[in-house]
Formats: sequence, C-alpha cells, structure tokens
Amino acid sequence: MEFKTPARREAERTSKRPLH
Repeated sequence: MEFKTPARREAERTSKRPLH
C-alpha cells in the first residue's frame, strides 16, 4: 500500500510528473 505524504504530494504537484 502506498502512503502519500504531504511532502510527496507537494513534490508531485511541483514536478507535474508521477514519482513512481
């Protein structure tokens, strides 16, 4: 199960790219 942290959410929003 993948847990999205606020920092990760912010990173994804900034890069506009899925960090997987």
